[in-house]
Amino acid sequence: MVELFDTITQNTEDWSSDAVVSAMGFSSWLSRKSTHFFISLFSEIYGITDSLYDILQKKSLSIVFCNQSIADTIDALQQKLSNFERFSDSLKESELSNDSPIERYFDPKRLYEIVLNSVITKI
Repeated sequence: MVELFDTITQNTEDWSSDAVVSAMGFSSWLSRKSTHFFISLFSEIYGITDSLYDILQKKSLSIVFCNQSIADTIDALQQKLSNFERFSDSLKESELSNDSPIERYFDPKRLYEIVLNSVITKI
């Protein structure tokens, strides 16, 4: 997507001014460390919770099976809490920017814990 937005911003004569300005904003947003962090984190979370969602949508399954699936999902999310280093290593931080003031104070480990604990609590 970033390549598309960069193409738009580099070939301004082929695009409307609204498209160019939007592309600049999206490109900037996608290059932020926090954006990459949250996309990666929620991708991992949804990879775990999506199967639980599918199970809970089926009315033909037993309550015991559904309860066990909920417990298994919570366990999988809690295991993620102790694997921050593995998650952090998977991020390519060198390609990302810290230009905005809030990015300079970005604490990925703390946000990782807050998001995962929040999801676990909601389940």
